[in-house]
Amino acid sequence: MSDNLIQLLVQSGPVAAISLVFLFYMDRVDRRTNDLIGNHLKHSTEAMNKMTKTLTKLSTMIESLKKKLQ
Repeated sequence: MSDNLIQLLVQSGPVAAISLVFLFYMDRVDRRTNDLIGNHLKHSTEAMNKMTKTLTKLSTMIESLKKKLQ
């Protein structure tokens, strides 16, 4: 029985090693992609928040200018 087990390990060993390397690579790519998307969303959210504050200030200034000109 141990001969069959050794033969099975010899035959399937390279396939298992390549599969492990592939899974490790895909995990790294997935983490890198998630970091990239998360970073983009963070910066995009910060930019939208700044734009919201700026547009609010602009609207307030326009309203006060309209009142002063009337």
